[in-house]
Amino acid sequence: MILDEIHYGCRGWSSNEANRGHTRREKVVQLTEHVPRVWGLTGTPQFGYVRDWWGQIDALSKGAATGRDDRLPFAFHVRYAAGAKQPHGWVASGSTRHAETEWPKRLAHFMIRHTRAEIAVEMPPKTRQIVRIEADVRPAAQLRLLLSKRPASDKTKALMLLAAKAKLPAVKENLISELAGEGKSMVVVYNPDTARFYADEIERAVRKQDVRARMRQVDAKVWCAHGGISADARFNMAKAFREHIGGAVFVMTIDAFQLGVSLRGATVEHWVDVHHDPAAMLQCEDRPYEPGITRGLTLLYYIAIGTIDEHRVENVLPKLDSLARVLSDADAMAVGRTLSAIESEESEAAILDRLL
Repeated sequence: MILDEIHYGCRGWSSNEANRGHTRREKVVQLTEHVPRVWGLTGTPQFGYVRDWWGQIDALSKGAATGRDDRLPFAFHVRYAAGAKQPHGWVASGSTRHAETEWPKRLAHFMIRHTRAEIAVEMPPKTRQIVRIEADVRPAAQLRLLLSKRPASDKTKALMLLAAKAKLPAVKENLISELAGEGKSMVVVYNPDTARFYADEIERAVRKQDVRARMRQVDAKVWCAHGGISADARFNMAKAFREHIGGAVFVMTIDAFQLGVSLRGATVEHWVDVHHDPAAMLQCEDRPYEPGITRGLTLLYYIAIGTIDEHRVENVLPKLDSLARVLSDADAMAVGRTLSAIESEESEAAILDRLL
């Protein structure tokens, strides 16, 4: 049996007794119980957490590789993911020294892995650059949001939108220049509100009198994709972007698409926000980066000084480092170098406290 995209079917687990036997992973285990040989295929086995390995390897080895007869993850979590019981439940969001030394050696016995560099040696380079911006974000506006009674996730999105608005002039200036040269670009953001805001502002910039004639000549188009739009509509947008001849901008949230959706043709990616999940970032980066392209890919990461941006970078870096150490992933290490900052993992609430 071959399990395609095994990380979708087997990555999660549930400690809720009511769900026992009904999770997606357990159904996969039942299906493969009497199959003599099972292969798992994935381009993203680990989403920044060492714990993500457990369900996949447990399913493929019929429990042998992770060592519990009841097929639960706790022993694996303790040894490799710093698992421990906390007042609010079981937590396994860390990494131990065994994850960086012992676990890769164990994986080597049954994991066949090819990096992009090995598969497609002719691929042009990806170049990452950091663009630090003196942000025009008033401290009072940030303070009001931080002191509000909104949930931490809502505060984070609102603060990220404030920072994104401050970065807009720099992003627009670069985009108009690229459009004038009939270039295709991506604008990558974290949440749908930011995507809609950027798409509207870019549309207005394209219609301005000083560039309008040139934008008509290059048939400049703007698309906007996020989770609030149907999957079919997003797929059709991606298709239209790939087939468009002329200047184009594709504004999207980082997780707007499932695996395998291509945005081939884009040569510049403008990263307005960073994601808490490094694998999601790498996956999104690679939308236009596939065998057969002849031009290199430039990735511009915009960081607004004095805003939540700097603290989000601090949160994602440890996960990038974890991904790099366990997988020896050159892409993860390159993103880490680009977004270099203090290496201290923090929760969403801790980031807000730090910013406050």
